[in-house]
Amino acid sequence: MKGKSPHDAEFLLKEEASAFDQQILERIENGYIPDLKRYSRNEWFQNNPWRDSFYADMVFGTIVRQISEAKEKYLAETNVRILEVACGPGHICLELARIGYEVHGIDISPQSIKFARQFSETDPFNKGRGPLTYQCSSLFDFQTENSYDIVVFANALHHFGDIERVLRKTEILLKENGLFYASEPVREGFSDADATVVHLIRALLSRAGIYYEPVPVPDSKDEFNQMLKTIKDEFYCRTEKGDKVQSPLDNEAVFSDMYPVMKSIFEELEMRMDFSFFDRIVGGLRCRNREEDHKMAEWLYNVDRLLCAMGKTTAEQFHFIGRKK
Repeated sequence: MKGKSPHDAEFLLKEEASAFDQQILERIENGYIPDLKRYSRNEWFQNNPWRDSFYADMVFGTIVRQISEAKEKYLAETNVRILEVACGPGHICLELARIGYEVHGIDISPQSIKFARQFSETDPFNKGRGPLTYQCSSLFDFQTENSYDIVVFANALHHFGDIERVLRKTEILLKENGLFYASEPVREGFSDADATVVHLIRALLSRAGIYYEPVPVPDSKDEFNQMLKTIKDEFYCRTEKGDKVQSPLDNEAVFSDMYPVMKSIFEELEMRMDFSFFDRIVGGLRCRNREEDHKMAEWLYNVDRLLCAMGKTTAEQFHFIGRKK
């Protein structure tokens, strides 16, 4: 929200909440369950990791595991308190609480908080679960008497324009030596070469008859260039006109906005590029059965992470772990 007046910021925040209210209502109406353990498969999703629990775990379960591993590596405390900012319908909070942490989630979307509470209250896997609460609040309105061991942003920080203000507030919410965790999209630097890799994989899957939609082989260089532009727009989450796809405040910050501020405020413990294209392809798999879908998904996941680690493709997602100085 850089450069916005307080009136503009308040209006955009309401529009942001409304966009996510509409998204969660549509998903719930079509059978979506924001719970990695209760989830199975939902054919309503055409090309989204939430189409199958195996894919969802590869994306969102990895976030939970990264947070838990960070706690074990960097925190000696046993009774850990975690805050997730912009928690949505609570699937990450729920898994963290099941590990045994005390977890609090906040979000500006009333409907997201409503369903987060609903699925928390009906959790059949709540034996041994840590305390779990949700609150409808913006980060800057949120107040607490008790600080946190870990503050989590999972695909949320890029919706904030003034990153320094956000992280200064986060710093206040953290205990001494507490951890800041962010898993965020990069949203910049995706090149024609990266788009070519995506087009090639999709086209080959399509020709093999195991992709959800036909992906044509271009008839000319101009047609191919247009295909590459469309893919880059997709990965930047914008339309051909440059409009934001998901919500009014999506892409308020990109990697080059976030990373320098994270490094300046927190002691960097980990900074890793996680994957490039996996989450934009895996939901589109249409093999003969789920077993083959999962085998192909695992192969794509490993190929993507290897290419990303080697620097052969531009990362679409990164995670950062820092300690309060």
